[in-house]
Amino acid sequence: MTNLDNLNLCLNQINALANKTKPYQHTTFNQAFYSILRASAVELDDLISKIDDLTACSLHTRNIFELYLILRHIYEDEEALNCWVGQSHKDSTDINKGFVTLFQSNGLDTSILENMQQLKDKALEESNYESKSPFQVRNLADKYGYLNDYLAVYKLCSKLIHPSSLKINLYNEISNENNYLKIVHKIVIHFSIKLTEFALNIENNSQY
Repeated sequence: MTNLDNLNLCLNQINALANKTKPYQHTTFNQAFYSILRASAVELDDLISKIDDLTACSLHTRNIFELYLILRHIYEDEEALNCWVGQSHKDSTDINKGFVTLFQSNGLDTSILENMQQLKDKALEESNYESKSPFQVRNLADKYGYLNDYLAVYKLCSKLIHPSSLKINLYNEISNENNYLKIVHKIVIHFSIKLTEFALNIENNSQY
């Protein structure tokens, strides 16, 4: 199978699984599972459309790697699942505070942002969750036996995603003969398959 064949197969299986799980009872895990499936489908779809773009492939490689680790973590650890849900509040709060500070420093009205935050805080108080910081991807990779993958994926992909000296000054060289692109393709296909297989295994072992 070609690279595109493998990725399209993963995309089709993820989409089919998302459609199948969408109507399931709205437990915390089912909702999180469905959201991760949809996010995975978006990553795969965009990856396929930009399969020859080194920077885009690097970004999607990191994201698919992270989605696989997060799915494993919240499936195997109920506390991690609750933490994952609580991270939404912490993430949105951090963003909101940043804009409030920016607006205030420029003399702008922040009442809308402050009202939004109050609503988010009230919703959190009425829930069973706590505001939590994001998972540390390195820790997840280490826990599930992928530390070497993490070190390789993040070392390579970070240099290609961010405006690093390597990317800015040597992009033509690293793009030559698509050597780096071939490496990224191997990595992203590997973790796309692992993500898909793990998601299918969850479905096969679940009782609804």
